[in-house]
Amino acid sequence: MSRTPLSYYCSYYVDTKVDPAAVTNYGGIFLYLDLILLTDLPKLVNEYLPKKSLRGWQHAEHIGALLALNLTGGDCVDDPVKLGEDPGISLYMGQIAQAVGARNRQFKRGGQKDIPSLTSVREWLDQFHNAEEDTKRGYGQVFIPEANEALSDMRGLNREFVKRGWEVCRGSGAGTHGHIAIKTNSIPRAIAYLERNGVAVDMSTAKGPEGGPIQAVYLKDEVGGFAVHLLQAK
Repeated sequence: MSRTPLSYYCSYYVDTKVDPAAVTNYGGIFLYLDLILLTDLPKLVNEYLPKKSLRGWQHAEHIGALLALNLTGGDCVDDPVKLGEDPGISLYMGQIAQAVGARNRQFKRGGQKDIPSLTSVREWLDQFHNAEEDTKRGYGQVFIPEANEALSDMRGLNREFVKRGWEVCRGSGAGTHGHIAIKTNSIPRAIAYLERNGVAVDMSTAKGPEGGPIQAVYLKDEVGGFAVHLLQAK
């Protein structure tokens, strides 16, 4: 079994020895797993949502399971249970469990599980429902209920996740519709990675102190009408 240089930056690698029992229909999901892990989303989730015992399913695992459901074309919350039978999904969920320190836990009823049960998923989702607001609904009317404490925590998580690595703007400036900034720990390394993968960088747009490191630089091509630039993390 050999690993390519690129594989050391990923949550997976290519194994030329094929094991029929380990074949997955969902190989593309690992690109999203890399994004989840590189943005430190599992730890961020557990910081913003109420603390849970490591003997049970963690918030990040429920979110990971529901993301997997969405990415694989699931129709309802019953479907994650079916995904647990796939070895690729088991690996995906195992990486998330490891990120939150829950990889080797033992469940109260014994055994090992890779994905939350239907009951667990439903109970987790129910905490975001504000039942007190149901009486305010009107037939044929648009209604947005007030958030309960759990949903407010989730909103805070969303804001922090976006704030940590992304900046999306509309209006004047670069780009037909605006620009998107992607924060990185090292702009030179990001440029090298992008150029190795055929993405052109417009170095004439580079900004930073004279004689100092680059603080921001745009890609040459727009994405969906948006200009994209790298932003050096502080």
